[in-house]
Amino acid sequence: MRTPTRVARFHHIALIPLVLTSASETHAQSGDVSVVALSAGHRLLGDPLLGGGVSFRIPRRDGRLTLRFGAEQLRGRAERIGIPCAGLIFPGTCPPELLRDDVRIRSATGGAAFRVLGGRRATVALTADLAVASLRADTRGLASGTTLAVRKTLWGGLVGAEAGWTPVRRVPLALAVGGAIGALTPVVHEQTVDGYTPFEGGFGFRRLRVAVVWQPRVQ
Repeated sequence: MRTPTRVARFHHIALIPLVLTSASETHAQSGDVSVVALSAGHRLLGDPLLGGGVSFRIPRRDGRLTLRFGAEQLRGRAERIGIPCAGLIFPGTCPPELLRDDVRIRSATGGAAFRVLGGRRATVALTADLAVASLRADTRGLASGTTLAVRKTLWGGLVGAEAGWTPVRRVPLALAVGGAIGALTPVVHEQTVDGYTPFEGGFGFRRLRVAVVWQPRVQ
């Protein structure tokens, strides 16, 4: 009578690695590379900024909740009419002219996506993220050659939605398209009189993200 019992126990123990393997495959981590476009409500960010990013995804709670961590770099160039001078300006010494703004934003994000709709090949999720960004803006007067530069560290958040689609289930690749709105504000506010501080008030933005997601097969 003891032999069958021992055999049964051995079978149960042998099944443990299989169960753990199945669980890890069902809720496997994934990553993506993306193309990003950002439109901001700020005079130095007149045209959309374009760039790319990478992110790492960790599913939780049966895959409905996914933690996300990523990094992005965006660049933009815009032209406008303005004054390429800052501080105390004597009348007539710095007339308005055509300016060119070159902007670069590097950011790190962390947040979560909560799946609200899901099928075999398509999903829809609500997203929320926090962001820390390093912004650099160089402005040049095209007639005078006068330049202005600003460096700023900002932080903020964004909320939105993301749709995912898996064209072929046997291929571990999916396409994700997400949109979000958010705002960034300076980490440290500068109390500068007559200084060049164009981002002290922060700014709002809209972001569009298209990503190719690598996801292990679900068995």
